[in-house]
Order: sequence, then C-alpha cells, then structure tokens
Amino acid sequence: MSFFAILLFTAQLCWAEKNKSWEADSIKIAKLKIAYRKEIPDTQRLYLLLELGKKEKKSNPDSSLKHLNHALKIAQAYFYNAKIAEANYLLGLVYYNLSELVESRYYMLQCLPYYKQLGDQKMLMRIYQIIGRTSYDRGSYSIALKFFLQLLDVSKDLKDSRGISDSYHAIAKIYKSQNDMAQAIEYNKRALDIRESIGYKPGIAASSFNLGLILASLNRLDEALAYANRALSFRLEEKEEKNHAEPYELLGKIHNQRGEYLTSIMYYKNAIKIWKKHADSKDDLAENYIGLGAVYVDNLSPIVGIREYKKALQISEQIGNNYLILQCYLALYNTYNKIGEHQNTLKYLKLYSALSNKLVTEGNRILLEDMELENSILQQEKEIKLLKKDAALKELRVKQEEDTIQKGKIIVNILLVILATSLLIGYFIFNSYRLKNRTNRLLTQKNKIIQKHRKDILSSIKYASRIQNAFFVTKGKIKECFPDSFVLFKPKDIVSGDFYWLKKSKSKIYFATADCTGHGVRGALISIMCQDLLKKSLENNPDGDPGNLLAWISQQLMDSLQQHLSPDSGEFGVKDGMNIALCCYDPKSKTLAFSGSHTPLYMIRGGKLTETRGDNNFVGRVVPREVYNTHTIPLKKGDRFYTFSDGFADQKGGPKKKKFYQGAFQKKLLDIHQKPMEEQKDILNNTLIAWQGNNDQVDDILIFGIQV
Repeated sequence: MSFFAILLFTAQLCWAEKNKSWEADSIKIAKLKIAYRKEIPDTQRLYLLLELGKKEKKSNPDSSLKHLNHALKIAQAYFYNAKIAEANYLLGLVYYNLSELVESRYYMLQCLPYYKQLGDQKMLMRIYQIIGRTSYDRGSYSIALKFFLQLLDVSKDLKDSRGISDSYHAIAKIYKSQNDMAQAIEYNKRALDIRESIGYKPGIAASSFNLGLILASLNRLDEALAYANRALSFRLEEKEEKNHAEPYELLGKIHNQRGEYLTSIMYYKNAIKIWKKHADSKDDLAENYIGLGAVYVDNLSPIVGIREYKKALQISEQIGNNYLILQCYLALYNTYNKIGEHQNTLKYLKLYSALSNKLVTEGNRILLEDMELENSILQQEKEIKLLKKDAALKELRVKQEEDTIQKGKIIVNILLVILATSLLIGYFIFNSYRLKNRTNRLLTQKNKIIQKHRKDILSSIKYASRIQNAFFVTKGKIKECFPDSFVLFKPKDIVSGDFYWLKKSKSKIYFATADCTGHGVRGALISIMCQDLLKKSLENNPDGDPGNLLAWISQQLMDSLQQHLSPDSGEFGVKDGMNIALCCYDPKSKTLAFSGSHTPLYMIRGGKLTETRGDNNFVGRVVPREVYNTHTIPLKKGDRFYTFSDGFADQKGGPKKKKFYQGAFQKKLLDIHQKPMEEQKDILNNTLIAWQGNNDQVDDILIFGIQV
C-alpha cells in the first residue's frame, strides 16, 4: 500500500471516530430534551436541565443558557443550595466562553458563597480563577489580585503544583499591568521554577515569554533575548502553529531594540505569515504590522513604515478595534511629523484627538451605567433575602400555633395554615423571581452593549498607559546618572497622575517627582503635558534655576489650560496642575538646588533627617507676582536624599485602617537609609503591602531615592 493510501485511510479513520463522538453527543442531547419535556417531578427535571446545559455549553450556548436559567429557577424554588450553586457556576462558565465578562463575573459571585458553605475547594479554585480573569480583563486589578491570592491559598492547601504555578503566573501579570516590574519578575520566576519541576512545557513557554517581555521593557536585552528564544523553542514543539507567532513578535521587538533591524524584520514577517492564516487573529496581525512599521520608520525607511502602518489601520477599521485604530493614528501622526508632511500630520492629529476624546467621554458614561447596574443587582438581592426571611418567619409562627391548638382542631388548622402559607410563599417567590428575571433580562441586554464599549475603552486606556510610559525616563538612564538610586512607582489605576522625570543639561542633571491633579485618565493627561513643559523649560533655559523653571512652567500651564482668575469671584475656573519637587544636581560643585510646590525634599546625613520644604504655590494656579524659592544645599559623599508624592503617607491600612502618615514614613527612611538603595526600595514596597492589607490603594505612589 502506498504512503498516500495509508495517509488517506488514517484520515478517514480519524474523521469516523470524531463523527461517531459528535453523533453520540447529539443523540444524548436529543434524549435529554425528550426526557425533560415529559411529566416528571421538578427535582428530576432539574437534573436533566443541568445536564443539558453542560452538554450544550459550547455547541449551542443560547440553548444552554435557556436550560440553565430554567434549572436555576427550580433549584431556587426548592432552596436546593448545591444545585443553585451548580446552575450559577455553569451560567458563569457559558458567559465566560462567550467573552461576556460582566455576566460571567456576576454568576460566579452568586455561586461563590454556596461553594464556600459546601467546602468544595476544587470548585473554589475554578471560581477564583474565573473571577480573577474577568476582573483583570476589565482592568479591575486590585479585585483581580485579591481573588488570585485566594486561588493561591487554596492551591497550597490542596498541594496542587499546577494551580500554584498558575496563581503565580496570574499575579505576575497584574504586577506587570501596575508597572511593578520587580514583583512581576519575581512571581514569573516562581511560576517558572514550579513548571520546570513538573515538566509543564506550555507553562514553561508562557513564563519564559512573559519574562522576555518584561526584561525587554526594562532594556535588559541579553536576558530578554535568552528567555524569548527559550519560549520559541518550546512553542515550536507544539503542533498548533498559531502558538509560534507570539515569540516571533517578541524576538522582532527585542532585535529592533538591539539595533539588529534586518533580524527584527525577519521575525516580524514570520509572525505576520502565521497570523494571516487565522481569521480570528486580525488584531494580532495589525499589531505586528505596527511593530514592523516602527522598525522601518525609526531606522530604515519612513515611507515603507507608513505603508505598514496603513495596513494595520485598514485591518483595525475592518474589525472595529478602536484601541488599534488609535495606535495607528498616533504612529502615522508621529511619522508624517518626522518627515515634514504637515498636511497629513494635522490630519492624523485631528483623527487621534477626536477618537481619544470620544472614547474617554463614552467611557465615563459607561462606567456610570455600570455602577447603576451593580447597585440595582445589590438592591434586588436584598429584596429577595427579605422575602425569604419573611416566609421563614411565617412558617415558624405556624409551628408555634400548632403546639397551642387543641387536639381536635389540629388537622383543620394545619391544612388552613399550610394553604395560606403556601399561597403567601408562592406569591412572594413568584414576585421575587419575576422581578429578578426582569432585572436579569435588562442586565443581559445592557451588559452586552456595555461590554463591547468597555473593551474599547479599556483597550484605549491600556494604550494610553503605553503612551504615558514612553514619556517616562528609563531605569537605565537613571542608573547612568545616579548608579546608587531607586524609583518605587505604583500607579493606583492603569494610568497615573504621578510621574518621575530626569534630564541631563550641559554639565548638570535635573530630576523631579510630581503629583498631578487627580489620578487615572485625568491625572495622566496632565502628567504628559507637565513632562513636556519640563523638557521645554530646559530647552529655553539649559542651566536654569529650578525656581525660575517652575514659574515659567506654571505660567505656560495656566495659558494652556486657560486657568485664570475670574474678575468677578477672584477664584480660578479650571483647577488643574501639579505639586512637584524639582532638583538640579551639579557634580562639579557638589551642590543640589531644590525648588518645590507643596512637596518637600528629605536629606539624611549622619543618621539625621533634614526636611527642606517647598513653597505653597500650586503649579498651574499661581498669579504672576508669586515666585518659587530655590534652596541650594552643599552635599557630602554618602548623603541620601528622597523626593516623593503623598501617596505612600496617605495609604490607609493597619488594624485601625488609618493613614501611614509622614512621621512614620520619615522613621522608616531613617531605619533603612544605610542599606543599598535597591534594598531600600524592596523594604518600602513590602512595608506598603503589609500596611495596606486588603484595603484598596487610595492614590498613586511614587518615591525617588538617590545617594551621592
């Protein structure tokens, strides 16, 4: 028999087996549907409906949802907690498979208390994982972290190595999203160690890929390259070609950073070749065209780069991915601006601004709707609990009456009480479930709309984070200027109102920490504007006095935001700006010039902490006659100084949930100041985590420490 005949025969056998399996499932589903339509007790019907929901959750999700909702009603009517839990869990699972994250998390939260009561640890693992994932995908990082930490605890109790490694992997992703790269690396390495010990190859590939991605962002390119190549080697062992594309894309990025442009192009083209074969990966294809375009624009040919960007834009518009469209607009704006084509520069700037403003406005509206929906859910649950409690009280009264009624009237009275109670409970149950069903229908309709918009908004905010991070000075640049230093930066949200900044100008080094109005999107927009003004202030006055620079920046910010005193009220209209500590270090004279706005400078010398206070003039709301004072400090070898925002001291925690306060912060700095700077950073971070506990982070947190 020829090779091709054998191959054909084998393929026919495989198809026959697959077809048999499909036919068997179809027959089972058909039998179940016939059975549950018969006149059978509700308890038996409940089991059939749950089984149907399981069988159809992937092949026919709409039918699965219908059967599971029916099962949930029956289970609730009989107060059958185990089946209430199962129905809610399966509903959450179906919605998760449909990428309906709001609905999925809602049902998972509904079943969680039941499984806690039942003590089912394995089910709790699955629920914690899905709630964590849905919260992460929605950008709710603090909520996601809580559930992944609970997943880690349960996995450790069960001694489940795979579960422990998956928990570490998920926690690492959250720290990366919060820009805490040290913790992200630590947890990825923990996950990798376990996955190597149990020989879990897909997990080894995933952890290696994530480490390569993080290290590339920190410009640790040799380490990043080693991890990326390792991820690729494991992925190439997998039959699914689609899994090969991500390591190719990462290698393209790393080789571009290393200045190996032709190698970078080769890897990007390898990834593009794979993504083109998969219709469900258009967004990945567009991202690779953007990466390839950046290689050409930055190093070889801006014209070719524009061509690649436009391919990405066309695909992004086809799939309606506003996050990628926004990214393409920005890339095309920067490229046309670079080559001096002013008409196209203006065109794409307008497109970028319009789409960005639209998404931010729409996002605020959607978030308000989401809050209203969550309040509505809580209110409905309270009403249902009250109805159940009322019904239970009435049953108790019936029992008490039974004990006091004479023997001859017991049967009649019991029948009357049972009839009245049944009608009353039936009325309450009917009304409560009718109310809940109506709410669920409205929630489902609204949530589908909200979820689509939320994905666009969240993608836009995540890209805004990339843009903001591009403005930050790299850790490598900071180490080049101040080898013994650290930056502890923990944004409250995806984007931040705090920022750190550093710039060499002639023989001096300027650096700053700033806290802009608000946090999140509002704070991020102001922070980008303020960083740009810091840069321009040095371009205008390369050896400028910090106080004079702040005065110039304040005036420019007032003009840009149209913040001026009202002639009627004597107050400012818009109130945006920043508190900042701006320093100028002169290596020749060994002096530090400092000027601050509502922000002090701490210096530790000989075990004593000295505070130099800034002025009470807010940058962006200062009338022209007010000035910022500059303080010049002679330095000695071994001096340590710290600038910071108010986030660390304002963080609530501890047993009484109070603020950390500046006094405790100063004491902590004195306790640790003799340790190496990187170790100080770790101690401060661990102190913050222990103090915060389960409380939410209240503000962006930023500390910049330097030793001369």
